[in-house]
Amino acid sequence: MGTLVRFIPYPVICGFLASVGWLLCLGALKTLAGFTVTADKLSVLFELRVTAHWLPGVAFALVALGVMHRIKHYAVMPLLMLATVCCFYLALLLSGMSVSEAQYSGWLVNIGSTANFLKVLTFKAASEADLGLIALQAGSIATVIVVTAVALLLNSSALELAAGREIDLNRELKVSGIANVLVGLSGGMVGFASVNISKFVLSIGVRGRLVGLMCALGCAAILVDGAKVIGFVPELLIGGLLLYIGLEFLYEWLYRPAREFSLGDLAIIVIILTMVSLVGLIQGIIVGILSSIVIFTVKYSGLNVVKLDTTIAEFRSNVQRTEQESALLEQEGYRARILQLRDFVFFGSANTLLTRIRGGMSDHEVGGRYLVWISGW
Repeated sequence: MGTLVRFIPYPVICGFLASVGWLLCLGALKTLAGFTVTADKLSVLFELRVTAHWLPGVAFALVALGVMHRIKHYAVMPLLMLATVCCFYLALLLSGMSVSEAQYSGWLVNIGSTANFLKVLTFKAASEADLGLIALQAGSIATVIVVTAVALLLNSSALELAAGREIDLNRELKVSGIANVLVGLSGGMVGFASVNISKFVLSIGVRGRLVGLMCALGCAAILVDGAKVIGFVPELLIGGLLLYIGLEFLYEWLYRPAREFSLGDLAIIVIILTMVSLVGLIQGIIVGILSSIVIFTVKYSGLNVVKLDTTIAEFRSNVQRTEQESALLEQEGYRARILQLRDFVFFGSANTLLTRIRGGMSDHEVGGRYLVWISGW
């Protein structure tokens, strides 16, 4: 079933990735500013106290974007992150603000405590679950399964483009299914391959499976008793990284296609991006696929499916004729029209061909009585 996603047009995948970038940028601004940025809250975004929070993160993202496009080395991003943390704490020291005050003011990450997490993973906790209430959510659970499978396939296809490597989509579905079952039994949430994190790792030049292992160990350490360490990470670094990844997506899948794609393909990307911004991600993908079908149909129907348009007087068979028959073909051959077709005939192209045939048959001076139709020759 994984091979079905191969039929999704390339502009739709680009629109999906550009939409991911846009949503990441909005999420980054929410992280930096402390609220969801909407049209009616744009004025609040430029208040001095709010600007002081998001402007350093934007500056980090723009610097990282410029540096990473010029220097291709895996150590560049870690050094930028380390330098940002050092500059932040230097500014904190010069301002006279303590770490606790910085945490309270929203300058440092605050994820709360994970001390009670392991108490959830007990037989007693599982036995107290309300199975009736869970059964009522069967429709929602089925929706989550379908959306997860579709998102996994889209993300994997996008990662193929980003990494320049082929991915076995059927294997990805199986591995993701097994992983989600194990994660569910451990009290976790449904998940699938992450485009933004994977693309970020690729962009800094890191390859290999050690990255995934280190991420898993880091998450495990935080769940056990690592929330306090995260509390020392500047908020501007988290938001700046998100914004950098979002801008990288927009550059790769919106700016570059704008210079290379046709107007129709670019329109699909813009339509998906607009729908995702106004409605949602899945709705945007569906509209994008429908738009690509319409544009493809219009394009294909405009192609000339007639390879040869002539008459028997000009185009003879290889059969040897008598002088009388040859003379008759010379005299009356213009009344028999020959159409040799190319490619497939469907929808608009069929109607265009029919209009052309009718126009020719109505002209009794040129191919107006008989029609020879040659297909697949």
